[in-house]
Amino acid sequence: MKSFHQFINEGRYPGWIKVVVGGIVVKLHNIGSQLKNETDQHKRDVLLGQQNKLLGIISGLGIGVEYI
Repeated sequence: MKSFHQFINEGRYPGWIKVVVGGIVVKLHNIGSQLKNETDQHKRDVLLGQQNKLLGIISGLGIGVEYI
């Protein structure tokens, strides 16, 4: 079984990408928790928009880093 350090170092992405995506994943998790507890439809739509924006950023980073 690989150690966590080996797992992190085997990727071909730069370290700053890993940190940025990790931070975005934490934000996505928080937004998901807020969505579960929200009853107002307008606030849910705003949270879903934020969630989709962050998912788009992660996708864009994945595509952009491929060509660097």
